Amino acid sequence: MVKKKMTKRTKMKKTSVKPRATRQGVLSLAEKVEKEFRQIPTKLAKLYHQEVMTLKQQDSKLKVELNKVQVTQKNAQKKQAELASSKMTATKKKQLTALKKTLATATKTIKTLARELEKNAKECASLLAKHLKFTALNKELAKLEKQLLTKIITKQPAKAQKKATKKIKTTKAQPAEVTNVTEEATEETSLSSPTTETVEME
Repeated sequence: MVKKKMTKRTKMKKTSVKPRATRQGVLSLAEKVEKEFRQIPTKLAKLYHQEVMTLKQQDSKLKVELNKVQVTQKNAQKKQAELASSKMTATKKKQLTALKKTLATATKTIKTLARELEKNAKECASLLAKHLKFTALNKELAKLEKQLLTKIITKQPAKAQKKATKKIKTTKAQPAEVTNVTEEATEETSLSSPTTETVEME
C-alpha cells in the first residue's frame, strides 16, 4: 500500500479590511491636499512679494552708491577744470593723472550701477506681475467656490421638489386604479349573482 503523505495546512491570516477606516483616511488625505492647494496661491504671492521687497532694498542701495559716485565724478571734473586753467607744474601733472584715473573708474562704476538698476527694474516688474497674478487667482478661487456653493444650494431644493411631485403623481394614480378595480368587482358580482325575476302568478 502506498502511504499518503501528510501535508500540514498552513493557516491563512485573514486581512481584516476596514472600509470605513480606509475611506476616512482617503478623505482626510484629500482634505489635506485640498488645503495645500488652496494655500499655494497665497504662499506664492507672499514669496513673490518678499522677492520684490528685497529687490527694492537692493535698488535703494544701488541708488545711494550711484549718487555717491556721481558726486565724486562732479568733484573730479571741477578739480580737473581748475588744474587745466592754472599753470602746469610737476605736482599738478600728477594730480591731473590721478583725477583722470578717478574719473575713469567713476564712469565705469556708474555704467555698471545703471545696468544693475535696469536689471533690477525688469526683475521687479516681472515679480510684481506674478505677485498680482497669484493674488488675483486666490480671489478668483474664493469667488468660484462661492458660486459653486450657491449652485449646489439652488439645485438641491429643485431636486427635492421634483421628488415630491413624483410622489404626488404616484399617489394620485393609485386611487384611480383602486376605483377601476372596485368598478370591475361590482360588474363581476352583478354578472355572477343570479338574477331574481318576479314571476306573476296567473
